[in-house]
Amino acid sequence: MIRLIKFGVVLAILLIIATIAIPNLLSTSYVKERIERQLSEITGRSVSLNGGSSISLRPYLSVSYDNVSIGEETPSSRPVIQMDSLRAKLGILSALWGDAQLAELELVRPRFNLQVSANGEANWKINRGPLAKRLKLKQNETLEPLSLGKIKIIDGIAKINNELQRNTQELTGINGTLTWVDVTSAGAIDLSAVWQGENIELVATLGSPFELLRGGPSAVEADMTSKPLSFTYSGNLDTKAGIAKGNIIASSPSVRRLTEWFGFPISATNSLGATSLEGSLIATTTSLELPEAEVRVGEHTGNGRLQLTRDDNSTPALTGTLAFDTIILPGLTQISTATGNNNFDFLKGFNLDLRLSANTATSAPIEFENLAAAVIVREEKASFDIGYADTLGGTLSGSITLQTENNEGQFSTNMALKKINLDELAKLYGDTSITLNGKGNANLKLKSSGKGDDIFLKRLNGEGSIQGANGSIIGIDLPKLFAAARENKQAVRRLIDGTTDYEQLKIDFYIANGTAFLRGTQMQGDEIIVSIGGQSDLTQRSLALRGQIHAKDDGGNPDPDKRMSFFVGGTTSAPLIIPLPNQ
Repeated sequence: MIRLIKFGVVLAILLIIATIAIPNLLSTSYVKERIERQLSEITGRSVSLNGGSSISLRPYLSVSYDNVSIGEETPSSRPVIQMDSLRAKLGILSALWGDAQLAELELVRPRFNLQVSANGEANWKINRGPLAKRLKLKQNETLEPLSLGKIKIIDGIAKINNELQRNTQELTGINGTLTWVDVTSAGAIDLSAVWQGENIELVATLGSPFELLRGGPSAVEADMTSKPLSFTYSGNLDTKAGIAKGNIIASSPSVRRLTEWFGFPISATNSLGATSLEGSLIATTTSLELPEAEVRVGEHTGNGRLQLTRDDNSTPALTGTLAFDTIILPGLTQISTATGNNNFDFLKGFNLDLRLSANTATSAPIEFENLAAAVIVREEKASFDIGYADTLGGTLSGSITLQTENNEGQFSTNMALKKINLDELAKLYGDTSITLNGKGNANLKLKSSGKGDDIFLKRLNGEGSIQGANGSIIGIDLPKLFAAARENKQAVRRLIDGTTDYEQLKIDFYIANGTAFLRGTQMQGDEIIVSIGGQSDLTQRSLALRGQIHAKDDGGNPDPDKRMSFFVGGTTSAPLIIPLPNQ
């Protein structure tokens, strides 16, 4: 008991001495020089504690300096780090022995002036001091311990000027801690910051920060969260090889917001909602690859390979293959409306070559099965190439191309449809009282510009053809009309409902500025041959057609003595058939 009392008395005396001595110790120029030297040894750069200082014993033993800079200032560059004040937490035992040993640092409103030169040199690389000497050790040489500690950042700013890639990035509102107790230990990061107007939270553990600095491998676990993007990474990073291998899970509530955040907004992604991906990751300094990725777009899931690279001009390029069970693709109306400014500026600044397949796909108002297609964006031109798809009861192949000409968005299509249901093709045109029935082929080569259905139709140009066999025209009985007109032997206005069967049907047309012109259009039935020409305004759905019906002779040829001319007016939803007297 007496020994315990003696120990307590000695401890109390020591604490009294420390309380009296430590402020005197910290007020000396020796302490300032000692802290400057320790910081210089760790960073490998000159350290200037230019402002005033203050001392605190609560909540821990610390000293604070104002107007601090780390790194040299030159006419062309600022110090690597500048801060309003530096708070240094000191080891209590070392202070009792008259030393000032750093245990923890607080950087208050620091400004990190980071730069990558045109030849790829980074100004934050550690080249001098004890840490630099250890970084130069060979792999088989013994690593001596070196105490480092914890760095706390309060309201910092980091500006990264990359002359090699010709861009500048800035992080603001940096708060958090960097923990690396010793060069032989693991490290941890817990930071928040603001980038491109969005708050970022990053939590990471590094198995060996020393190996990463020296140029070697280390295990890495990282979680990053923000409104536009969140991801989790678990794997390895090798800074010497410049490669990371592991697993990643990433998600975004809005693809458009994500692309805006990264600086290349793609307005055509308006229709894409929440998107996520996960899988194995292989990342290098020039590419990011997911050999086996699972991608979710809304309620649709695709599996395949994805790779993101940059070309010599630092243009990002996404390539890969994805197989979906179901997928929804934007149609022409959605794309034209989404662009808003009537051009496709979103095609600038990136390349895309994505191969898609889907058991079922929808691009309103058309549904597809067994789709095999490619989405390609190159040199500010996008194309959706369909290699094969089952649709409209038959098959489809062709392409849709988007590009900007004369500062205006332009669409072009080139489609080949085989053995489709002609009535389903007719329904795509809209409201019409006369439709086709049966199987047939169609070829469409169209071009237009503008947004919205009306503008699109007014500027539509191109050509097309439809061929059918052994089908029928529903909504009119041409043989009955022919017989009635010949019986009356005068012009008769009538629209006779019913069906006209045909053995062969051929419709050729071209479109000029929203007006379709029929040419070489002919239909052959058992008893009659019909030929039609004329025009139709696609926006007004008006008709101005003229044709002839010939009865067949015994050889199946048109009988010149048995014919009738007719005119078709009105609209596609309410056509008016007017038999004309033969001249």
